[in-house]
Amino acid sequence: MKKFAILMGVCLLLLGQADGQPINRDILGEKVGRFVDSLGPMAGSPLKDVVDSFKARKFNETEMAYGIYSWIAKNVSFNTKAYHHPGASNNSASGALNTRSVSGEGFANLFKAMCDLARIQSVVIDGTAKTHPYSIGDISKAQRHSWNAVNIRNTWYYVDAAFGAGYTDRKVKYFTTEFTDVWFFTNRSQFLISHFPNDKKWQFADEQINKSQFLQAPVVSPVAIKTEVFYQDGTRGRLKGKKGDCKRVVFELKKPADISRVGVEINELNTAADYYIDGNQLFVDVPFPRTGKYPIIVTLNGKKAYGFLAEVVKKPRRY
Repeated sequence: MKKFAILMGVCLLLLGQADGQPINRDILGEKVGRFVDSLGPMAGSPLKDVVDSFKARKFNETEMAYGIYSWIAKNVSFNTKAYHHPGASNNSASGALNTRSVSGEGFANLFKAMCDLARIQSVVIDGTAKTHPYSIGDISKAQRHSWNAVNIRNTWYYVDAAFGAGYTDRKVKYFTTEFTDVWFFTNRSQFLISHFPNDKKWQFADEQINKSQFLQAPVVSPVAIKTEVFYQDGTRGRLKGKKGDCKRVVFELKKPADISRVGVEINELNTAADYYIDGNQLFVDVPFPRTGKYPIIVTLNGKKAYGFLAEVVKKPRRY
């Protein structure tokens, strides 16, 4: 059980889906998600009315937090202009409620305000997000971002409603709406390779990762979180090699039987990959078909799982 100091170093608590009490998102989605859908956007309603709608259902704290996350992610969109011009945008909780279009800061502020009304302890965490293989190893290409942590029964869990609402392109110019609940109570190890807090205390652990480890790790996608596929310790996000060669990457599986197909996506072309499963480990041979620097995505059952950045050179000529 990992210990950490919170705020003034008073309380010792636990964090994370894997480190704390597991949740079943399918059950939450069935029970709470349907109710959220029935509420709709509640345009023009005060924030208290939205939260009171959840209270009337007598949800427990986890269900309440899931409802808040889902309602925000389904009814607020990510504003790419607000991201690039934060000083000219209203990213307060009231701004998020009124405009329904804010940056990650606005999502996080709205989530905290709703948790405050529900009497659930939460915090806003500022930091850096890594969402595309080109940002691996390059802090200048990572994104400024904000998210939350919520305390349920003395356990802190990560929440990112902005990521739950959809995703942006590499340069954060366009936003695609696509709800997912995998960024609710996300496993700590997977969350921290995509989110790096400015203040290390928000890692909530004695064994912390540094910024270099964060930057060098692969990019994790929702399907990897949902299927509980973890990259093996020591696996780097940058894959270096020569044209025509392969690089083997290893993943840890919680449910090996769920993996029926493994592929590699290069230039949006997905092809079958050479792989094998041994016990709870998945071994994938990633090919280097051409020279240059380019993203390579490992896909599981046809969906993006982990992103890598290939750096491939020519093989030397033999005379």
